[in-house]
Amino acid sequence: MFCSSLRQRRDWAPVVPALSRTTGSGWKETTLDGYDVSFALAPHSKHHQSFFRILLLSSEEAKTAAAKTRIERLSMLDGGKNVAVMLLLDQNGRVDSLVDLQMRASAQAPVPDRKSPSIVTHGMASVPIIPMSSAAELVGRLDALRRQCAQAHTASVSRRRSRADEVAEIRELASHCVHGQALPPEHVDILTDVSAGLGSLAQLVFSADGQRKICDLLGDAQGDRVISFFTHGHEVSRRLSIWGQAQSSKGERDGQGQ
Repeated sequence: MFCSSLRQRRDWAPVVPALSRTTGSGWKETTLDGYDVSFALAPHSKHHQSFFRILLLSSEEAKTAAAKTRIERLSMLDGGKNVAVMLLLDQNGRVDSLVDLQMRASAQAPVPDRKSPSIVTHGMASVPIIPMSSAAELVGRLDALRRQCAQAHTASVSRRRSRADEVAEIRELASHCVHGQALPPEHVDILTDVSAGLGSLAQLVFSADGQRKICDLLGDAQGDRVISFFTHGHEVSRRLSIWGQAQSSKGERDGQGQ
């Protein structure tokens, strides 16, 4: 979305037709309060939709007190996340306005030993500034920024899924680190909470303090079953080998079913 007020701003009015022609990409003209352009980000939950908000400033506008106020307001939206300033440099391509804006933001950043730093000035210093040599670059820059955000979201989701799969595998393996019947989920929770993995759990088991801790948390009967599993090396190897073969067979069946 882009704000209709761009039509009344000399440096940005020429780019409005280009934005209007890309309505299929989501650049719909509307009224926005406190910023000039926004686009929806991939939702992190079913109940919350986030937006990336952008303030457009020309080199002349950037020098005004109004620009400072607008940047401060932008920095307070959504906790200062997913915001940016796109700064149009002057026709000669000089970076005076960019340097000036960056220096003003840095000069107002909170002093480290100040007891009550200003949220406003801290926010202004943290807002990214994206320079442009021509307003004609705007649509391309916006599309590139949106793609970058989408790629970052996809990578984040992939990392979370990978971590979830890793945790599930560790839990499954931990449930079999016991003589006899597999541990119930609540006891698996305890073991994975007190250790950082099977190596860490083994170290815990082979210390007197660790054994006492396990028995205190699981009870003597269950604790002894876990301790016995690790202290009988041949049985450990056999059980882990059987578990690994079962997991491998399961993976092959799942692959054939797809």
